[in-house]
Amino acid sequence: MDLASVYDGTDVMINLTDPGWCRTDLGGEHAPNAPESALPGVVVGAFIDDKKSGRCFGASNFYGMSLEEAVKYAEKNIPAYLGSLD
Repeated sequence: MDLASVYDGTDVMINLTDPGWCRTDLGGEHAPNAPESALPGVVVGAFIDDKKSGRCFGASNFYGMSLEEAVKYAEKNIPAYLGSLD
């Protein structure tokens, strides 16, 4: 998050993604989400072009959306981190 404020407004964007609890080798068979359900939430940050850094994308916010819908939702509803961690 500290780096996000350094690069905010440049062509470098730094964001975080939380895929949620998915049925993988790490998540186990009892996890509630299929790995593919985390898409497009896992990749949405790579497609936003508004030069705002420091967003934290929770994949569950984007379940069932197309990539286009996810990008529009993220730009409108997921705020960029503004300020310091102090």
